[in-house]
Amino acid sequence: MKPLTDRQAEVVGFIKSFFLEHGYWPSMREIAAHFGVNLNAAAGFISGARKKGELSWPENVARAFVITGYKVDLVPISGTQAQLDQRNHIGGC
Repeated sequence: MKPLTDRQAEVVGFIKSFFLEHGYWPSMREIAAHFGVNLNAAAGFISGARKKGELSWPENVARAFVITGYKVDLVPISGTQAQLDQRNHIGGC
């Protein structure tokens, strides 16, 4: 499989750092705004990373990414760890 392009790698890095800073995944609009591109361009970067196996996401869930090989350990403020994981869709292969 081809490696990520530089821009795709930047987008994946932004998604990771956004999550660590905010505690939730960025929206497509936030990704587009960060890179100064329109929504279609941002979707293209994400789609490319997904086709290369770097990202995935659950269907019909907003702000949910799974980054291959990336796991975030969080301590929930309230609720169970399972509820937090479900809300944030944390995981990896």
